[in-house]
Amino acid sequence: METGTTVSVKAIQRRLFLDFDLKSCKPARKPRLAQAMKEKRHDFAKRHASWDTEMWKRYFFRRSLLHSSFLFKDIGFGGLLQHATRKSTLPRQ
Repeated sequence: METGTTVSVKAIQRRLFLDFDLKSCKPARKPRLAQAMKEKRHDFAKRHASWDTEMWKRYFFRRSLLHSSFLFKDIGFGGLLQHATRKSTLPRQ
């Protein structure tokens, strides 16, 4: 529907941002992987190619414990975290 009204691009961008929280900018581009990082990833993949699903579950669970250590300390699970990080396998429950 045309009404004959002229609207600037800035006005549209402002309304989209205020009403829908849509920003009118492009995200920054990430740098490409350096050759050294490609080699590290390839080595990691070759070392872990024979892992089964259970081994990957333990790996990712352990990483999540390490990355959320502040949460465990705050709610009193610091002992579990220390035990899990000292052992090569996770504690059984």
